Amino acid sequence: VPAREAGMLLAPAVTEGATVESGKVLGRIDDTEAQVLKARASTDVRQARELSENDIKVRFAKKSAEVAAAELQRAMESAEKFAKSVSQTELDRLKLVADKSKLEIEQAEHDLSQARMTLALKQHDLDRAELQVQRRQITAPITGMVVQWKRRHGEWVEPGTPVVRIIRLN
Repeated sequence: VPAREAGMLLAPAVTEGATVESGKVLGRIDDTEAQVLKARASTDVRQARELSENDIKVRFAKKSAEVAAAELQRAMESAEKFAKSVSQTELDRLKLVADKSKLEIEQAEHDLSQARMTLALKQHDLDRAELQVQRRQITAPITGMVVQWKRRHGEWVEPGTPVVRIIRLN
């Protein structure tokens, strides 16, 4: 059974002569750095999830648009009922505020969409970090008996280097 990553071999989980099932962890290569990267990726995912679920800006932009539209409507009604009660400049400003509010909704929705994509990217980073931890585990590819450890605790191994020998019992 070869190592899949380079690193220092930690204490074996099974001894020579032990019978193991396929998939059982036989030993590990030092995974301290991989564990730290996994923890960081996990934190990044939690942070990205919080941002992707935060729709406060969208809700606020929608309320602002409602208020701006209502203000514009009231000003237009006032101008219709009482000539010169609201200047054309004021109507133009209120129209601009209403249009700006609509664009702020679009921007807030776009930002939320970007946050969701960032979450997906961070999840991929976490998956990769978990794979790096998993690749530092030496697992039995078959059911059989561990007959020889070719490397000892504390020795450096390279990818593809045989670490342990297992034979089938059947």
